[in-house]
Amino acid sequence: MEEGDAPEQVVVTPASSYATTPQRRGEAVLDPTLFGERHRKHSHNFAYHMTQFATLATLLAATGSLACQLLDEPVSARLCAIASVLLAVASLRLVRMTRLSSRLRGYAVGAGVLAGIALAITLAMMIWNDDSPTPSHRIPSTNPPVNLEETRQF
Repeated sequence: MEEGDAPEQVVVTPASSYATTPQRRGEAVLDPTLFGERHRKHSHNFAYHMTQFATLATLLAATGSLACQLLDEPVSARLCAIASVLLAVASLRLVRMTRLSSRLRGYAVGAGVLAGIALAITLAMMIWNDDSPTPSHRIPSTNPPVNLEETRQF
């Protein structure tokens, strides 16, 4: 180096760990989100959806049973209550099949409890109401019809 010359500055850039390569036109680009997605077996998805269906059907049958009991239809109420209990057993059985369907365990247990309450209410009403299989307003009366005009007292 001579006296009048300024020292040369050397610019050092750190090496990038992610080397970028130019992409050519028409080159396919893969979507990285598909690689991170979890793929489950078809049977696991099927068991999960059947558990959802059985749990919802249990809820509907149990509430239908309670509605029939309130509308004085004890035979329909009993049939709905028995169906809801059977559906609850099926949904609890399906919950135990896979880990995916085990997410619905709380819903299945809640629906089963509601089905048990509906069955208990319908059976209690059957015992309490004299074991009558049909509502009292549908049993034909053996008494002759009463004329209301004759029974009025002014």
